[in-house]
Amino acid sequence: MERFMENCESLEVHCWEDETDAIRELIAVSDQADVDGGNPTIIRTKCTPEVKDLLLNRGLNEKNQYKWFTVFFKRGGEIYFSAEHWGSSSFIPNVGEEDLKFIRAAAGKDADIFQYRDEDVDRAGEVLD
Repeated sequence: MERFMENCESLEVHCWEDETDAIRELIAVSDQADVDGGNPTIIRTKCTPEVKDLLLNRGLNEKNQYKWFTVFFKRGGEIYFSAEHWGSSSFIPNVGEEDLKFIRAAAGKDADIFQYRDEDVDRAGEVLD
């Protein structure tokens, strides 16, 4: 995650509303967080050094899962990386070859890695057979 956080300008974090500790912890270190309550609770914030520190160094819960259900990394207003399902899966659109090599090495031999190209996906976003 650290590799993809380098160029992060802002984050959009989705949590279930009962994950109050994780929500409070992120808001506490965020600079001008915008919060939409509900289920899911959505937190939008800048990717400051304090936020990066929380995500990288204090981001796991007692189950060794990421504390937040989904974290979207944004640059230029566009999502370029997401850690989803409490960190058990990621989505990286437009990944380059160097990043893909890094991901494969970091994920290990038992990881499922799916790579889709534009020609593999129809206009509605569905993967073609």
